[in-house]
Parts: sequence; C-alpha cells; structure tokens
Amino acid sequence: MNVRSQPRVEKRPVKGGRQTIQARSSSFVRGLAWGEDRRFLLVLGASYIVLTFVVAGALDPFWRNNWDAQIFAGAGRSFFDGGSLFDLYARSRAQFYWPFPYPPLYAMVLAPFVWLHQVWPILPEDLLVRVPVVIADVGMAALIYALLRKQDRIAARIGALVWLINPVLFYQTAVQAHQESVWLVPVVAAYAWLSRWGRDRVWVPSLLLTLAVSLKQSAVLYLIPFGVYLLLGEGRWRKVLTLAGLFVFVFGGLALPFYLYSHDFWQMVFVAVPNMPVQTQSWVVWFLALTGYLKSQTESTFFLLRYQAPITLALVGGFSLVAVRRRLGWFESGLIITLLFFLTSKKVMAYHYPMVLPFLLLTYIPRRGWTLLSMSLLWISWIVVSPYYAPWASPEHFLLYAVLGTLNSLFFLALAVDTFMEGRLSARHGLGGGSRGQLVSLAILLTGGLVVASLLHPFSRWPVAPGQRVALVAGLLLATLLLMLLSHRLAWGAVRKRIAPPDEIEGLGWRPVVVAIVFSPLFFTWFTMTKEVTKLIERGVRVWGL
Repeated sequence: MNVRSQPRVEKRPVKGGRQTIQARSSSFVRGLAWGEDRRFLLVLGASYIVLTFVVAGALDPFWRNNWDAQIFAGAGRSFFDGGSLFDLYARSRAQFYWPFPYPPLYAMVLAPFVWLHQVWPILPEDLLVRVPVVIADVGMAALIYALLRKQDRIAARIGALVWLINPVLFYQTAVQAHQESVWLVPVVAAYAWLSRWGRDRVWVPSLLLTLAVSLKQSAVLYLIPFGVYLLLGEGRWRKVLTLAGLFVFVFGGLALPFYLYSHDFWQMVFVAVPNMPVQTQSWVVWFLALTGYLKSQTESTFFLLRYQAPITLALVGGFSLVAVRRRLGWFESGLIITLLFFLTSKKVMAYHYPMVLPFLLLTYIPRRGWTLLSMSLLWISWIVVSPYYAPWASPEHFLLYAVLGTLNSLFFLALAVDTFMEGRLSARHGLGGGSRGQLVSLAILLTGGLVVASLLHPFSRWPVAPGQRVALVAGLLLATLLLMLLSHRLAWGAVRKRIAPPDEIEGLGWRPVVVAIVFSPLFFTWFTMTKEVTKLIERGVRVWGL
C-alpha cells in the first residue's frame, strides 16, 4: 500500500454506498486485528510485553516509581480515595511539585488499573500504570502492520517490529511510564480512515481525534489539518458541525465537571503547560541567550517563548492549508506536523519522541527509504540519551547545548522538507534506498543496549570501597558493551528468520561494534540522572579546554 496513493478527496461508489462502506469497514477491522500474520504479531507483542515489564521491574525503585509514575498513579487513585470524583486536579496540585497536567480522560483510563493495587496489593502501582501504555504500544504495532500489509508482508513486519523494538519506545513505557502511545493510536487510526475513505462517515475520525485530545492536549496538533480538510470540502458546514458537536459533547462533557469543581483544572491543563520552562534539545535554546528577558536560567519572557504554543498552532494551521490544497498524504502531513512541534516547542522531552515514529514508518517504508529511517532512528536515540540545557547545566557551556540543539533542528528541518518534496531530497543524496535489514538490525542493537543497561544499572548501587567505585562502573560499562553486542547477535538471528528468508535481508555488517561503543555508555550513564550525566559531559569539555 503506497500511502501517498491513498485517496485524499471523496471518491466513493455511487451504488450501494452504505453496504459498500460497511463491507470496507469490516475488511479494514479484520486487517487491523491480525491480517494474515497472526502468529508473528502474537509472538512480537508477547515478547515486547515480557521485555517491557522485565526492564521496568529490574530498574531500581527511583526509576521504576519515578515522579511521572507517581503522578499518574495519584491521578488514577483520585477517583476512589474517599474524596470527590472531581477533585483530581486539586489533590494533584496539593501532592506534587509537577501535578497532573492533562485532560481527565487519561486519569479515568488509569483508574481501574490503579484500583487493582487496592484489591491485590502485591501488584505494584508503578507497574500497573504502565499497562494501558503497553496495550496501546502493541495495538499501534497491529495498526501499522495492517496499514502496510497490502503493500508488502515483509515491510509490514518490519514496520510493526521497529515500532515496538526501539529504545525510544522502551524509554517512554518501561522507564518513564508516559502515555504518548495511548493518544497516538486514535490519531493514527483516524488518519488511516481518512487515507482510505476521505470524508465518508466523518463522525468516525472526528470521534477518534476528539478522544485523542481528551487524552492529551498535544493531539490538537493533528486535529487542525482535519478541521481544515473539512472546511475546504463539499458539505463542509454539516461536517464541521459534526466535528464541533462531538468535541463539545465528549471533551466538554468530560472536562466541565472538573472545571466547575475547581479552578485547578483550568490552571493545570491550559495555563501551567504553556508556562513551563524551556526543556528541549533544539535551536529554541538560543532564545535563552537573550539575558535581558531571563527570569531564570531556563525561563524567559521573550515573546517567541512566551507565546510558543499559539505560534506552533498557527504554523500547523498554515501548513495544514497548504497540505490539503496540495493533497499531501495524511501520514506525511502527520510527520511534518510532528517535526514542526519538535522545531518550535519549548518543551520536548525524551518521552515525546515516540510521536514521530508511526508517521515516519508509514511515510518512508512505502518509499523504501531504509537508509533515512536508520539515520532517523539513530539520531532520535541519541537525543533521548543526551543531556539538555537545564537549571543544573553550567551557563559557561551554553554554546555547546545551543549548537547540539541546532544540529537536531537542522536534521528535523531536512526531514520535513524531504517529506514535503516526496523524498526527492533523500534520493538525490543516496538516502532513498538502502537495506531494510540494516534498519531492523539497528533497532535490535539499540534496544538491546537500553535493555542491558537497565538490567545492569542496579548493580552500580553495590556498596564498595571508595577507591573501587571507578572500577565497578568501568566494569559495568564494559559488560554493557559486550552484552549489547551479544544480545544483538542472538536476537538478530531469530528475528531475521521470522521476517524474511535469510538471503532477502542483510544486517549491519561491522557497524554494530561502532554503534555499541558509542551508545552503550550513553545508555548506562542515563540512569545516573540527567543532572549527573550533564556534569560528566561538562567535565569532559573542561578537560579539552572548551
């Protein structure tokens, strides 16, 4: 299935419209569930679930039950802790320095899982809050597989595998317990519907996108092009009213009781998030060099930072108008919108980066852009483990963080331009082809590094004599490197047989050694806290006299 070839305007049969739509919907649901590769998806999904909870369970208590996991558990607990059903935001603000800042639907999703801890205390809350995210992760793999299956079975398997087996997703779910996957599933499902059936039964994508926004505000970025699409089409007012009515009924119906109960809802969902300090690894860091506007090291009153959220929304709106008029594919549009968010937002943390993966895979796998996909996975994995300019960073090394962030932004900008130009930029530079096996091999290698580092990190807390601490850490780093290479070798052989005949898919050759040498210490040192990693890197910069 070539995603760009999907109809982006209304092209529906004249006869038997209702039955035809129902038949196509039924066929799509069957393909979405399992397609013709049930065993592969079952084994992949089960392996991912087991590995995720092994990693989460092996982490030391600080990382397993980190501040986000505690906030999410508290949000779910607020519905049965003896208080009002609507005191979620008031209680969260009283308990946490960074309270629950999302619409109430995700807290409702978490509530039954957190409640299980009350029934069976042996089930830890910090693991239970990861269950809906893991379910969404596996659901997204099935969705990606179904969307790519008609094009090529091997490509569909690679898409599902790379979505699940990559360090970015493992960091989001196993380490941070964040929820990006939960709201991404309805967004991608809505775009899949639009890619196939245009404006047929507009209430389906309207409901899906409304649910996504009700789970997290970030999803509004993907609602904007849909609204523009409806405004520029036939029967636009009826369809726009359908979207507006569903949004008011669902989002408004969920949010209104919390808003009426306490002003904390408005403060957290609509005020606190836009006012957060700069937490990103992009060119946006340069604005903090304008010292005349600084409130603190990472807070500024400069207008491009103060009004960053509406500026990003306006840019997405302008792009949506161009994309709809140009009939750009929905997944290409989703990819560019995500990259615009990365380029302009002042808060893009490591757990945000799963946002780009579904759109990246659904755009570039049909184009056979394996080399560019491999580069993107490698680059994003670096961003996830690299330090950022935070309150604990040394201002004298500001230039280092600004330059590193600018390099990230230049890469994302080039990727956005290439997507808009239908891949002509990457093809011109030899990045439009490459080996699909290299992408799979790289995903397995990087994931193995993060998993091994997660399992070995608790050993760094062993009580040893002060003079032996360096030797212990050096030994663990060496073990991480060797086990990263060994796990890649073992997993690659097993995965290769399940994806395609051995002669049809090639690996990375000698490159895993180089990648492992670079990433194994980064994966391991990440678990010493970003603050300590930042100090470590800055110490190295001083050694070089910079």
